Amino acid sequence: RTTMASERVMLAPPLKRTDKVSLKQPLRNFIYSTYGQDADAYTEAIAELESARESFCVRTPDKHESGVDGLTKYYDQLVALEGKLPFGENQVNVRFTWYDCFNKKDGFFSSSAVKASMSNGALERLCVLYNIAALQGAIASIQNLETDVGLKLACKYYGVSVFGVNDLGNFFSKRDMLSM
Repeated sequence: RTTMASERVMLAPPLKRTDKVSLKQPLRNFIYSTYGQDADAYTEAIAELESARESFCVRTPDKHESGVDGLTKYYDQLVALEGKLPFGENQVNVRFTWYDCFNKKDGFFSSSAVKASMSNGALERLCVLYNIAALQGAIASIQNLETDVGLKLACKYYGVSVFGVNDLGNFFSKRDMLSM
């Protein structure tokens, strides 16, 4: 006979998927054309940014605090860059593509998702923030609810996840979100 605790199923929102992009040449071009500087001095920083995106956005991060930390650090880097190296059509022209995790072309169980693809830093930041919240929900969903520690961790991660999803509107205008 199963107990009530073992029948509990915790759900988490799915993570958005993205495609790999090259940040190196667009960033180098923008640095040279805007600031007149040789971008070689920034090669290591650009490689680190590209590696962080690859590790935590293109590949699915682990359902662990280290995955949340990696996504958060990448997001913080994007925010820090926005003032001097803004992503956009007439700026650092990188076409980011993200796939909608809820809106499927051929039905809910289809693997063909609707995609948003544009040269827009706000799209990248919005999707990364969403994935931070979704990953926290995923971490909450794998906690052992039969222990006090597991139950407390699940509550903590679900609370942060819900706050994160609800708070997306505070960081982006409705116009930005509708255009994505």
